[in-house]
Amino acid sequence: MSMEEPPARNVMWRMGFNQLPPHRDDDYLICNESGGAECPPCGDSADTPPPHPHEAGGVWATGIITRTYSVGQPIEVHVNVTRSHGGFLEFNICPNDDVNRPVTQRCLNQFPLDIIDTRSRKAKISAPFDQPELISLKLKLPQGLACEQCVLQMTNHAEQFKPQIIMFRNCADIAILPDGKSSGAAGKPIAFNARPNVDSDPFRPNNRFSSHFG
Repeated sequence: MSMEEPPARNVMWRMGFNQLPPHRDDDYLICNESGGAECPPCGDSADTPPPHPHEAGGVWATGIITRTYSVGQPIEVHVNVTRSHGGFLEFNICPNDDVNRPVTQRCLNQFPLDIIDTRSRKAKISAPFDQPELISLKLKLPQGLACEQCVLQMTNHAEQFKPQIIMFRNCADIAILPDGKSSGAAGKPIAFNARPNVDSDPFRPNNRFSSHFG
């Protein structure tokens, strides 16, 4: 699963940012919260030592601003679910304003985002387990929130492996300006690209990890 609009750090290389190397597991940033360890904000596993690869100081956190918006505007979000594990999506944002400082979950939790035309901040994943789905929705940016570097976080709380806490996360670097015009930093059009990455899926049948989570 990956957030492709705005482009998350892990999929920027697919979205026209050709200066970045390929990311083999870009659609499977998975984390298991166990033993009291909390999942990092941007998709790294709980046992990954800092600097986390998808946070400031890591290889995929380049500091490149992928989209610029205006304060309070509705924004399009596209999520490519390449292999459904059910559950729901929710989105948070943090005015981090320092590409060299890792974002914190505490900051992100202060700014949950509303999904336009719903009465919920959660979007359900409807596809059956192991099937793909393309999700398009609109989020409302908070009034009064401006930043040169905001971190937009997507979280999927997977249903398939309950009662264990398994989640997928992505982070995108965006800017929100008082008089900003919507713009993209890469020139290629955004397109969904369903491509189940079964080789890296630790929950597929016959995988050596499936006995722990299946």
